[in-house]
Formats: sequence, C-alpha cells, structure tokens
Amino acid sequence: PEEIRYLEQSMNQMRESLKERLHMIEENQKLEKTVHKQELEQLRTTRELEKARYMALQAQINPHFLFNTLNIISRTALFENADSTVDLLDSLASIFRYTLEEHEDVSLGEELQFVREYLTIQQFRFKNRLHYTITCPPDLMEMRLPPLVIQPFVENSMIHGLEPKVEGGSITIGVQAQKKHVLITITDTGVGIDEQKLIQQK
Repeated sequence: PEEIRYLEQSMNQMRESLKERLHMIEENQKLEKTVHKQELEQLRTTRELEKARYMALQAQINPHFLFNTLNIISRTALFENADSTVDLLDSLASIFRYTLEEHEDVSLGEELQFVREYLTIQQFRFKNRLHYTITCPPDLMEMRLPPLVIQPFVENSMIHGLEPKVEGGSITIGVQAQKKHVLITITDTGVGIDEQKLIQQK
C-alpha cells in the first residue's frame, strides 16, 4: 500500500538524516578537540615566550649589576692602596664590558686586548707558572673580525695544556699577513696531546 511505501521512505530519510547528524556531531567533536589542543599549544608557547623574556631580562640585569659592583670594589681597593687588586678587578671589568657590548664585528686590536685582559687574570692565578706574548703588526690592528673568536682557543690552551703541567708554561699568540689572508696562531708549551688520540680525533 502507498501508506507503507510512504512510511518506508520517511523512515529511510529519517535514518539518513540521523546518520548525517551523527557524522556532523563527530566532526564537531574532532574540531573542538583540535581547537582546544591548538589553544593549549598557544598558551604553552606564550608562557615559554614570557619565561624566555624574563630570563633575557635577568641576563641583562645580572651582568650589568656585577660590572658596576666590580667598579665599586676596584675604586675601594684603589683608596686602600691595593694596587694588585685594582689591576685584577679592572681586567675583569674590561672583560665584562667587552662581552656585554653587542657587535657584529670588532677590530683585531680590540679582540687582542680582550685576550690580554683574560691572560692578565690568569697570571694572577698561576703567578710565575704562566708567561705569554702577543705580537701583531700595527697595520693589521684595524682588521675586522667576529668578536670572541681568539679567546676560546687561548682558554683551551690554559685548561688542557698548561693547567695539568706543574711547572706551567707559556702561550704565544702571533698574527701575520699571508697574501690575501691573515694567519692567527696560538701555541703553548703545555702537556700536548697523545699522538694516537690526535689521530682518533682526526
């Protein structure tokens, strides 16, 4: 009968409609979960960014505070006629000033002066166990280079070369022009390295 056919069609339509509705509900739930996850990720990123900004601010404040404090101590030592302490603090203050300044490049003269301040502090520590020489032609002093490229090698010589040696030794830093290039050499009279270990590292 037509009534039965009509009822069947209506039931089928209702079933399809329900299936579509259920599908839409599932899609909405998935979308909500995705949005919620993205919101959580964004919140986490925002918090990490705020933390990074805070740490960056801390990093700016602490070195400046330390640098200013070193200057105060240096002036106090000067009034007390503690000349060695003044020299030591002035060298340390110069190192902080150099590392705090943001430059894409510096002159070779500035870089060598920074290394000289570092070695001056090390001489206070090692006394007669450490000797150093720095030689550079005057016409190369204005050459530009990235900052803090020489000192790490010198520090390496100190830590791995001279510190383990009871009698200490010397560090020699030399600069010379070679056609279109400039050669910077850092040599030390430290303990050296085992030849087999050197081969393995190569």
